[in-house]
Amino acid sequence: MTAKIMTYGATLVELHVPDKDGKPANVVLGFDDLAGYESDANQYFGCTVGRVCNRIARASSRWAARTTSSPSTTSPTTCTAASSASFDKVVWKAKDVSDRAANRFS
Repeated sequence: MTAKIMTYGATLVELHVPDKDGKPANVVLGFDDLAGYESDANQYFGCTVGRVCNRIARASSRWAARTTSSPSTTSPTTCTAASSASFDKVVWKAKDVSDRAANRFS
């Protein structure tokens, strides 16, 4: 299996998996270029990260000994906080992970 992820939004653009005969096939829907992913036609194709996927009570959460506040959309709750600041629109720093031995699951 091979996955290709672009830095814009950490978006999954290709996922090649073997078919019944073992031949790899891309099973991801998406666009041919970055402009498609940036357009209004993009309904989060390949999106792997985002601010909120459901609701956050009291518009705050605690993780790793830190409390994080989020915008309240339905007071006092955060509800699917989509905005221009959403993580799916951030350009992430990439790291080469092509060394298979170093990236194998135990």
